[in-house]
Amino acid sequence: MQTKKLFTHQSLYIQAPFLYPDRRFHMLVAGYGAGKTSSNASKTEYVLRLLQGRRDKEGHRPRILVGGITLSHLEKTVLSYIKQDFDVSKTEYNHDKKHNILSVGDVDVILAPLQNPKEITGYDVWCSILEEVDDLGLSAAEDTTFEAVKAVNERTRQVIPGLRSPFIAMGSTSQGQKGLYRLYTQFKKAGTGFTLVRGRTSDNTSLDPEYVQSLYEIYDETEREVFLEGKFLALSKGQVFGAFDWNRNYIDYDMDKSVGANETLYWGQDFNQGYHRGCVGVLRNGTVYIIKRYEFPEIMYAPKVVRSDFPTQKIFFLPDTTAKDEVTHFARELRRNDIRLILRSRNPIVEDSAFLVNKMLYTKRLIIARSARETAEKLSLAQRDARGMIPKGVGPSSPIHDTDAVRFICFFLACNRPELARIKAVTIERHLHIYEEDNKLSEMSDGFYEIDASGF
Repeated sequence: MQTKKLFTHQSLYIQAPFLYPDRRFHMLVAGYGAGKTSSNASKTEYVLRLLQGRRDKEGHRPRILVGGITLSHLEKTVLSYIKQDFDVSKTEYNHDKKHNILSVGDVDVILAPLQNPKEITGYDVWCSILEEVDDLGLSAAEDTTFEAVKAVNERTRQVIPGLRSPFIAMGSTSQGQKGLYRLYTQFKKAGTGFTLVRGRTSDNTSLDPEYVQSLYEIYDETEREVFLEGKFLALSKGQVFGAFDWNRNYIDYDMDKSVGANETLYWGQDFNQGYHRGCVGVLRNGTVYIIKRYEFPEIMYAPKVVRSDFPTQKIFFLPDTTAKDEVTHFARELRRNDIRLILRSRNPIVEDSAFLVNKMLYTKRLIIARSARETAEKLSLAQRDARGMIPKGVGPSSPIHDTDAVRFICFFLACNRPELARIKAVTIERHLHIYEEDNKLSEMSDGFYEIDASGF
């Protein structure tokens, strides 16, 4: 037998469905690193033990649904904790990866991806335990969190004689006033009973104190309350890059002519017919300097232009991955100009990479030189839409085209350069595994891979 010691908020979350059997919905909304994943794993293990030897009214085995953003996400989070505990306690289990079912004794655990709510069909279950459900709304304007919970609610209906009615539990970090907040307000408005347990990052005393302190230092007051204390507060208002400051993040001299002959440069590029916008940056002593801004009427000639500006430097090309077809069309030009291509199977999550850029601006790790003044102007002008979302760039007047190129550069460098490991740890690291490919082929970390243009 394995003994676990739980923090107060973890214990309350696990007990809530049984202390309040008349409540169907139970939430743990907690800060980064507060122990949400281990709470969901412990809750799953507790329910597995509770259901052993039981059958539903039709004589079928009890079933639990455990949901995450993707199956890969589940493997790296809740399922990883559960399997470790089973191995330590020598608990026998069978993982049917073809049908995504984990069987333990008399109970089946249905593993369900939540990113496509319409596909949540099939088995009915006695309880559902959802991991980081508020993260479902990170990459799109639609409320995937709400739709996923609705779909799971329809499946949570298996009746086990002698036990409480079916219930749903959700352990997640708050993302401000998004999916979980909508559920919360809907429940309040409709008079639906639910439990809500909050946990602070600082409540997890097993964390490195320096890590916790760095989180509190780099986040502003609202971000601390949302990301570190589990509160529902609006994060998405006004400027996209509100941390940009002309005095802190802009230097009034040109840098493009003073780059060392052997320095490495990073070229971020957005694609728009007639006005392809990009910029070039360099990393020095843990600070990214944007040293040149570009607008190409015809992208085919861009590699020649950039190589002409920087004839001896090593250049990495970081394009918008939604334009892979366009990239392949001028791969010969990349090869001819000795420019290395960096691809990822999908673009970084917009909100996460914008958050990273803001923190790099705030800590003066991102500086724009006069030779890229237009990029600085676009960072200062970019605004969220009426829904508080970061809009897509539409038309030549949108500043988003330029800021996308900055996001590509900062995200890549944060993921792959040790000088930026600390800023990565307190910004994007917790989400990287969510959207990471199941079978990535990578020489670099976090889903990136390098392709020499001759590979085409």
